[in-house]
Amino acid sequence: MALLLHYNILCLKTNRKEKRYGDQLYQGVGVGTLFPLVNEGRTRFSDFFDEDALYRWEFKNKGYAHFDTEFCQSRLNALLTTIEKDKPINHTCYPLIRFTIPKYKRDENGHPYIDKDKPRYIMHTARIDTNLYSFYRNLLMNQYEKTLQKLKIVESVIAYRKIPISPNNTKGKCNVHFANEAIEEIKKQTQEVEQCSAIAMDISGFFDNLDHGVIKRQWCRVMEFKNGLSTDHFTIFKNITRFRYIEAEELERKLHFKFGTLEKKQICPPNIFREKALPLQSKENKIGIPQGTTISDVIANMYMLDFDTWMKKFADKYKGYYRRYSDDILLICPTAFQNKIIKFVSWLINRTGKTLSISDKKTLISNFRKTETGIECTSYKNNKGKLETINKPFEYLGISFDGTYKRIRQSTISAFHIKLSERIKKEVNAAHLKLIREGNPFPNEDEVYKIIRFDKIRNSYMENRENDEKFRGNFYTYIQLIARVTGNKNVLDMFNDLGTKIKKKAKEYCKIRIRKHYDKTLSRKC
Repeated sequence: MALLLHYNILCLKTNRKEKRYGDQLYQGVGVGTLFPLVNEGRTRFSDFFDEDALYRWEFKNKGYAHFDTEFCQSRLNALLTTIEKDKPINHTCYPLIRFTIPKYKRDENGHPYIDKDKPRYIMHTARIDTNLYSFYRNLLMNQYEKTLQKLKIVESVIAYRKIPISPNNTKGKCNVHFANEAIEEIKKQTQEVEQCSAIAMDISGFFDNLDHGVIKRQWCRVMEFKNGLSTDHFTIFKNITRFRYIEAEELERKLHFKFGTLEKKQICPPNIFREKALPLQSKENKIGIPQGTTISDVIANMYMLDFDTWMKKFADKYKGYYRRYSDDILLICPTAFQNKIIKFVSWLINRTGKTLSISDKKTLISNFRKTETGIECTSYKNNKGKLETINKPFEYLGISFDGTYKRIRQSTISAFHIKLSERIKKEVNAAHLKLIREGNPFPNEDEVYKIIRFDKIRNSYMENRENDEKFRGNFYTYIQLIARVTGNKNVLDMFNDLGTKIKKKAKEYCKIRIRKHYDKTLSRKC
């Protein structure tokens, strides 16, 4: 589907002093930022864009494989054209590629397995589309922040925004900071009213069920369009709501390749794309937006503007605390108002969008009561309209709180150990195959164990890359952050003797691998 936009992209890292205003070209030297060109006789740039917003926009050259070639200076220069208000965008968006993210669980015996009943999906956009969506996301986010200020709900919406840790520290807060703030609020309310409730709720299939009419209305509201979306914004809206995608697994089967093994970042040339890939694309979606594009997050936040406004007012009325992190809703209030708030949330979410609803199964109600020895926590789950007591602490954004200690959520630790086990298996298999290829058809356990790359296993969760600008952290740095923010240094104890446990597990997998290889070889000879 043709995405029409005359859009001026110049991949230049500009020095602010070189910028010339009015109907003149924006110029600079280097690669890094996207700037429109405004030529003589055209609509003035300042009439419809916030100039400061553009300096916060950064050019992104995604490293994953897709249908387009890698983005570069020459390709951007080839796209240079004029950008005008109410003019369509002259560009065709590629289909998205949808990946299924495995969700690991454990059975009754503690063995890990992949839950196929509740798959999670993430979608990748082509590099050129990523930059186009990102450009408009920046414009929307700038206006969205202003809207939050006007509605006085800046503190209530915490997802997909950069919120400084403190006035002196401009680094953005993360889930750990938000969870710690919520726990401190629980402590505060328990001291003030002696008994409070923390209600954690989840919106079912959030991104998949966003109503396109509501999206359009809120888009106009944020951008202050009085007569509907401008033509360029409408084409972005049309493409993000009427998206098509191709399943990654189907694409691999059809084109005979594996993601992660391609030397080039372009999956296939244009003729193969048209002949073999395009027929695999899905039908247009009539509801929801793709999760994983650079513009999806701000659209989801805009969608919930009315909900956030009313929830903040309602929480304030009953001396409560309201936060929303994407589809995760948290309310902390005196226990006396607990039932009122739960009913109001369910009613309001349905008024926000008829396709949205609260997942009763995921609703967790934790009551905190002040006692002589400290704070006591009792949690409840909603079972067919009835509250049942469960042996579980309060959990929010990966952190749990039982009234005394702040800990890592148990499911996070389980997921880590499952992934670690998979990594150990991978290295054991690689060591075994290496010996076979070197001419040893039946290596023993000790031979395999000696050449296992334990350094790779360790680096998978603990690699030190602090000097790398692109390094975003790993599981160990995440646990360190939890220890630092929550003040509970004991969370680091999970790494005690982990090396010994890895070696023990590696020996077990060596036995299993050798036995399987022997049985398989024997069955072939028979």
